[in-house]
Amino acid sequence: AYNYCKRMSDRYYKLFGKSVSQLALQKRFTKIKKRKKYEWLKDINAQVPKQASKDFDTARKHSFKKYKNGYHTSYKSKKDLIQGFY
Repeated sequence: AYNYCKRMSDRYYKLFGKSVSQLALQKRFTKIKKRKKYEWLKDINAQVPKQASKDFDTARKHSFKKYKNGYHTSYKSKKDLIQGFY
């Protein structure tokens, strides 16, 4: 979910030149759950995508403070089980 938030945020920034809100990311997850391709998301607790979008938003805000010229958030590793959970 975290990596999806990053991917969506990067795309949105390239298209519109501004960042996407945390609420918009959460709404996007709600829409995705209704697609047949992502039915497995219904088995996951609803708090997981919400927390992942909050974590991404926090990381983005912290990186803006650290790097004034833009954000440098990175993807979570799928190899590391703790990072890959998000």
